[in-house]
Amino acid sequence: MICKNCNSEVPEGESFCPVCGQKMDPEMSVVSEKNGTGTAEDKAYFEFEAAGQEVDVKPPEKSKRKKIAVIVAAVLVLLIGIGVTAHAQIANFIKKNFGSTVEYYRYVETKNRDAGEEVFSKQYKAYYDSLCADEWKENVTYKLELGQTLKTMLSMTGTDFSALNDTGLVASRKRSGGVSQSRIRGCINGQDVITLNMYVDMANSEGYVQIPEISSKYVDFSENFKLFKDFNLGGGNVFLNGGMSYLPEPEKMRNLLITYSDIAIRNMDSVEKSSGELEAGEVKGNYTKFTVTCKGKELFAILKDMMNNMKDDPNIKAMEDKFGEGAYDSFSKSLQEEIDDLNSQEGEVTDEDLQMVMDVYVDGDGKIVGRVIDLKSKDGETFKMTFSQPENGSEIGMELSFALNGVTYVSLAGKGIRKDGKISGEYKVSLDESINPSKENIVSTKDLVTLKVTDLDEDKLAEGYMNGSITLSSSGTTFSSYSLQLDVNGDKENRNSSITVLCGGDKLVTLTVLSDQKDVPEIKKPGEGDELCDASNDDAMEAYNKEADPEKILAGIKEKCGVDLSAYLKLIESFMEQNTFDPYAEREYDLNENDLEDYDLLSPL
Repeated sequence: MICKNCNSEVPEGESFCPVCGQKMDPEMSVVSEKNGTGTAEDKAYFEFEAAGQEVDVKPPEKSKRKKIAVIVAAVLVLLIGIGVTAHAQIANFIKKNFGSTVEYYRYVETKNRDAGEEVFSKQYKAYYDSLCADEWKENVTYKLELGQTLKTMLSMTGTDFSALNDTGLVASRKRSGGVSQSRIRGCINGQDVITLNMYVDMANSEGYVQIPEISSKYVDFSENFKLFKDFNLGGGNVFLNGGMSYLPEPEKMRNLLITYSDIAIRNMDSVEKSSGELEAGEVKGNYTKFTVTCKGKELFAILKDMMNNMKDDPNIKAMEDKFGEGAYDSFSKSLQEEIDDLNSQEGEVTDEDLQMVMDVYVDGDGKIVGRVIDLKSKDGETFKMTFSQPENGSEIGMELSFALNGVTYVSLAGKGIRKDGKISGEYKVSLDESINPSKENIVSTKDLVTLKVTDLDEDKLAEGYMNGSITLSSSGTTFSSYSLQLDVNGDKENRNSSITVLCGGDKLVTLTVLSDQKDVPEIKKPGEGDELCDASNDDAMEAYNKEADPEKILAGIKEKCGVDLSAYLKLIESFMEQNTFDPYAEREYDLNENDLEDYDLLSPL
């Protein structure tokens, strides 16, 4: 048979054309010359003859027909691929060129909101899971390393620090079925010196702690959970599920963000579109510019819309499960009082009470690269927030600033270079002199802090994880010879970050934090044969404390790690004695007549 759609030969018995996929209908297909019932030319001739026409039909060659079919298929595949990979660009093009100004503005705001919300939600979920998830595990290592320069400086106190290279903690924690298990190991020079094992079952009010280096006994603090259960917030126990049970679930938090940002976006009706230049950090770019105006009555309507939506918001109603019975009723009552108060003011609000003008700069892909918000009240007070991130080739400018009544109090500005998906650059933080926190130590608040960014990974940042290096330094203070370097590398499964204090080029001290979600050691609940010490029993705890011989622990550390901690402890005790505040020490006070009158009123009869 011959396919009537593409004229390709189809083997007998096939239901579909192997070239174009056309379903084969024996009555409609062209008969092949191989089956002896006629040729393609005969079929076409008889069809046109019946219509009273003569025609000379010559079918295309098979190879040419197949080439045409392959080309058509390739073009279709290409178009589908472009449609999938460039969906955002195509949607942006259509909205920009065929939609109204207000429609395109709302599309841009929604698109950028969704992108930001995705990053925030990933970070929030990781935070929520670490505190509240039913199933969770993590290993975290904290390591503090002393550099040679710092050890030399500390040794000037008369205590030898040369043997102390590093100290640290290794915390392994997991939560499953309402039971939390933790093991914390204290380390010196890479050697374990002390261990804390903890088993907590909040649902059954059980908790046990063991320090094997001190005693084989378990300290039973189960009775202390009564204190936790008595500490309620709105009727709910805030200590359940890791102590942060009042946090909204990630999905509810996401819904809240989308719901109330949508209300603001859909109420922005006064929008003008033009082209505008954006500049930051000596980098300039031309963009589509939206100027959004929202006056007093409109802002008032947005606030009312949000508050009315809160009354029936299921995500807010769910707070009752978090804070206990009656929590939502109390909130709802307060909310209704606020709504009633707003309704009573509705006729008094004017457009002059508060005006907002917002300029939004958008690139060709619909990405917001700048936003300037100007607020002005009826009494003439102004507030301005500026965010700009223009691009010119590989250069990326940056400015973030806040101004009140024409005075820029805080600003962050600079530029970076993008290369291979990573950004490196230099940015400076400036303060207005009026908020100088320490005029004795800070010579100038202009360019107070310099942030040097190196190899900041944009793809990882979009996923919610910072990978790269940031160095903070200051040239306008008495600490100009010092700097702080932050190095971060990681993803959802593993994270590695470090903070280093530098003096010149020397490392004084480095704090390194490593975390992963690998297997965590099993901490078992004390069983038969294990000796318990009741933490609520003073006599029992006194007997337990007698077993905790500090000298024995210090001797073991000195033998195992080569470090004499007793000398360090004496140094710390001496420092604390010199800096202890004595509330009963005699001091001179300047009292005026009003102070004495207040004292007489407050003093007992």
